[in-house]
Amino acid sequence: MKIHLACGSRYIEGCVNIDYSRDVRADYYLDIGTQKQPFEDNSASEIYLVHAIEHLDKQQGRFCLEECKRVLKPGGKFYIVFPDIRKIIDDVFNRVNPAVPHLYRDEEWLITAIFETQKNEQLIHKYGYTEATMRKLLFAELNFKDPHQTLLENQWFSVNDVKIFETRWAVTAIVATK
Repeated sequence: MKIHLACGSRYIEGCVNIDYSRDVRADYYLDIGTQKQPFEDNSASEIYLVHAIEHLDKQQGRFCLEECKRVLKPGGKFYIVFPDIRKIIDDVFNRVNPAVPHLYRDEEWLITAIFETQKNEQLIHKYGYTEATMRKLLFAELNFKDPHQTLLENQWFSVNDVKIFETRWAVTAIVATK
């Protein structure tokens, strides 16, 4: 079984799609930061959490990751993608990325990148991570394995022929194994 958490508008055939909002198509509707996933321990071969953990507060994020580990089979893969606060700040304030020079003139964009648009409760970023803080949480605290798998930037990742995310600027994508 493959699980796509916080699927939003990207419903993937062949996955169990979960979202909080009943405005999108999903197989289950639940709050991944407070509710247990409706699956047995060690039942999923892959779990995808893409641009979602930042919408949970710190405690909810940890709960979600603990649930992912519980549900994954031994050897199962966990894919997590999130806006990387360090990359955002470094790029804007230190001007280290020549691909995005227009952002250096727009500090309002920086604030939006960190906290999101604030248009509704579901879009608010409630907590932020860097690659280092996420690695510490996944590998040192929650004991996931294979800590060296970080997906390259500017690379698309597809699940069942659906492009689920692009590892683009200011984003980190990590693959962990149970």
